[in-house]
Amino acid sequence: MGHCQEGTCGDSGCCGEKQHSGCSSSGCDTTDMLMQLAEDAWAGLMKEKIKKAYEAKIGKQMDKTAEAAAQAAIDYWQWKMQGKAGCEQAKESIKKTMMG
Repeated sequence: MGHCQEGTCGDSGCCGEKQHSGCSSSGCDTTDMLMQLAEDAWAGLMKEKIKKAYEAKIGKQMDKTAEAAAQAAIDYWQWKMQGKAGCEQAKESIKKTMMG
């Protein structure tokens, strides 16, 4: 533990004793961050490869499903907005009767 230098991370005792910025319980924050980035990159690449495999195997079927889902959402929101417009019209009608 006698090898601690200002601003460096050595063994865990060094970081624990000095509480340097940039040190954490598992080593330097920079190395921890790089390991996390590497794991994220691996996961991202795997996700891209899975997307390609899905596209190759069932892309056309998924296109049809996506179109159906999009149309259902469009229909739903049009219905919902029409309902809100009708509600606003009813409120205006009630206000007019109350105002005389």
